[in-house]
Parts: sequence; structure tokens; C-alpha cells
Amino acid sequence: SLDTIARRPTPPTDDDLKRIKEWARDLAAPPESKPHLLKSEIDGKIAIPGGRLEKLFYVSEDGEYIPALLWLPAHTAGKTVVIADGRGKAAVAVSGLVEPLLAAGITVFSPDLRGRGETIGKVGTWQNNNFRLTGNQILFGRPLAGRRAFDLIRGIDYLQIRPDVSMRGLTVAGIGGDGLSALLAAAADDRIRNVAVADFGHSFVSLMKAMASRDHEDMVLHWNSAERLGTIQ
Repeated sequence: SLDTIARRPTPPTDDDLKRIKEWARDLAAPPESKPHLLKSEIDGKIAIPGGRLEKLFYVSEDGEYIPALLWLPAHTAGKTVVIADGRGKAAVAVSGLVEPLLAAGITVFSPDLRGRGETIGKVGTWQNNNFRLTGNQILFGRPLAGRRAFDLIRGIDYLQIRPDVSMRGLTVAGIGGDGLSALLAAAADDRIRNVAVADFGHSFVSLMKAMASRDHEDMVLHWNSAERLGTIQ
């Protein structure tokens, strides 16, 4: 209705957009010391239906190694999609997203941003200690989402030096917990032309809001309701 439209927030002005972009660039900025060389290295290559898969890693900040998977189509359409998933690159590999992209001639790149996948810290054999990583980054004044956005940008630096990867119309997709990092990277890096986010909270308030339930067994359903999760395109 017109009343609903009238209650929507006022669109940001040009000055607002400029400040937002500066904020995103500050969060995803290089460390105070000059970033280390990428020192990229390919661990292995295997032939797969429709192309080739490479396991590789690169250095984001000094001492911060980022493992990644790169799917290269047999016949390229000159487009690349970067997928950052909060569950890690292994989740991307089995998501069903890669095969149709590869069949369409699209290169797919998926990194384990710090604290994801292979880089997750473990207590014993099961419990992750990402709360320590999160706390330390906040104490250092470098929020984790921003540092993961920087890891993502460094991955794009790596793709740019590959002669077999096209940067034309580069798309970045953030899934789950890496949705915010994808948005920050897109705001901070003009090489990213398209961005999509899925299964990420609409706001920090919605992430924290516990919904009332008369039946504890229903709490999981409420907690994962559309109010908390959604798709932004």
C-alpha cells in the first residue's frame, strides 16, 4: 500500500553513500604494514567433468594463509563468480551451485576466509574457538567481518594475475555468515561489479532477537524463521 511505501526509510543521499563507502573501505583496508606478497601456490589440479579443479592457497596478511578452490571451465564464457560461504569452501563444492556455472563456461572461485573451513580453530577435535578470533579482532580494532572482506579482496588480487581468469563483470556471492564480508568487499573494491547475498540475517537486531515459543521443540524453527534469515539481491 501507499502507507507502507511512505513508511520506508528515506533513500540515502550521495553524501550518505560516500560515507558508507569510506566506512566499508576502512573496514576492509590493508593492515598498517604493507600486505605481504600473495605467495600463491597451487597444491593440486584434477580433471573434472566440464573443466578442471585446482586446490590452492594465497597469503592475505602476513601469516594469514587462505586456502581456496578454483573451478576452470573447459570452454570459458569470460565470466567469474566468487563464492564465500560461512561454512567454508567444502560446502560450496557440494552445494550444487558450481556444476551449472561451470557448464555455462563460468569460472568459480571459493576461499576459506579466516576462521572458515580449513582455517577454523579447533578445541580438541570438534569445538571451534572462533570466539577467540572474534574477540581478538575486536580488541585490535579490526572487526572480523572486515578482515574477511580483506581476505576476499586479496583473493580477487590473485584472480587478477591469472591469465586464464576473466575479471569482466566479476560477481561475488556471500552465503550465510560471509554475507556481510561479501557486501563490505563489494563496497570497498570497484572490481566487483555484482554482489548477491543469501541466508544472511536482515539486521544485527534480527540475529539477536529470540522469539517466544510455548514449545521448546519449536524454538529452532522460530529462531531460523524468515524474520531472521532471508535473501538480499
